[in-house]
This record gives sequence, C-alpha cells and structure tokens, in this order.
Amino acid sequence: MNPALAQHIEESTEARLEHIRRSLHSTSYMLARAADTLLDSMMQGQRVALCARHETLFLAQVASGLLQRGMVQPRPSLPAMLLSPLPDERTHYPQYFGSLASPGDVLWIFALNEHDELGTLIDSAHELGMKLIILTAPLTNTLSQQLNENDVLIQLAAPNPASLLESELSAVHAVCDALDHRLLGLI
Repeated sequence: MNPALAQHIEESTEARLEHIRRSLHSTSYMLARAADTLLDSMMQGQRVALCARHETLFLAQVASGLLQRGMVQPRPSLPAMLLSPLPDERTHYPQYFGSLASPGDVLWIFALNEHDELGTLIDSAHELGMKLIILTAPLTNTLSQQLNENDVLIQLAAPNPASLLESELSAVHAVCDALDHRLLGLI
C-alpha cells in the first residue's frame, strides 16, 4: 500500500465532505422552501415533474425514487414523474409540457450549469402556471431575473464538477428527508 496515496484520499475526502457541509448549510433555507413547496403542492393534489439533462439524470432518478417510496421509512407513493432526456441530447421538454402539466404542479429542474434550454424551461413552466425548484450551480443575472418570488432556486458553488454533483446529491437527500419528516409529522 502507498501511504502517500492513502493520505491523499483521506485529505481529499475530508475536503469534499467539508465542502458539502458548507454548501448545505448555506442553502438550508432554500432546501426547506423546496420541501415545503413540494409538500404544499402535493397536498393540493398537484404533481411533481422531475426534469434533468443527461449529466444530472441520476439526481432526478434518486429524487424520483425517494418521492415514490420515502426516505425516512416506507410510505405511500407521492405523485412524481421523471421526464427523461431524449437520446439526441436535445431534450425538448417544453414541447410536451402542455400535455403533462397543470397549473400548480411543480417542475424540479436538475442542472450542473446553464444551458440553452434552461431559460426556455423557466418560461414554459411560468406560462403553464407551474412552481419551479431549480437545483444548479450559480446562474447568471439574466436567468435569475426570469424567476419569480415563488420559485425556489438552490444554487451550489463547487470547485469542480464532481464536488458539485456530490453537493447536489446531498441537497436532494436533504429535501427528501425534510419532506418525509413533514409528511410523517416529525417536524
């Protein structure tokens, strides 16, 4: 065994865990708002559409699974639908939102960075009367200005893409854990 390599792994793990801790701490208010938005909408009979690009699809899959079966303990499934990206990398979500979404539904977007479709997704969700939760790296002012006061923007900064993914996965777990605690009357 290479002691220097083991030391490097230990130090980099500690650094990543500290980064995740700081990220979740700095966004705890928005994570709680996301859980409340999900709960309020579902209690009113609305659905959650989870929208991801190829690089964030696993985050949406994890969130969908936790909404379906629960995180704290097994419970009845919640009304969530995973919208998978199309194979050609151009997801074209806005083209079929009208047939899937109703006013009051939640669109939970998972993004690592800005992309051409993000602004269109935001506009389409607003046109359909949907509530937005966006989990992403920091957005530019142009995209941030498209959001309204009811939208939940969870922005996580990270030194590299791997750390951003780890922070976003931890954020998904935090939102789903908080939602289950509220559903089960533990908070």
